[in-house]
Amino acid sequence: MAETAVGRGDFSLDEVSTVIYELDPSFGDSRFQKSSTRRNDFEIRIWTYGWFIIKATVILKNGRAYDLRGKVEFPVSDQEKAKNGREQFTW
Repeated sequence: MAETAVGRGDFSLDEVSTVIYELDPSFGDSRFQKSSTRRNDFEIRIWTYGWFIIKATVILKNGRAYDLRGKVEFPVSDQEKAKNGREQFTW
């Protein structure tokens, strides 16, 4: 069972082994994404807009795990609206 951490937790990124992200259910089969790459700070890349609640399980090299949860918001630029269709960004 993972501990619940507030904010970034009591650990540094150098202590992290893996981060498993749980995205919004609308991501379907891609809802769970894993990153084990320290050189990019365990980043994942997705294309989305709007906001949703994201969850992440941070697994440290010593085996401890922390569950993080928070709201993420992705603004849409005018260039993205022009490229992907303005009506797609109306909610």
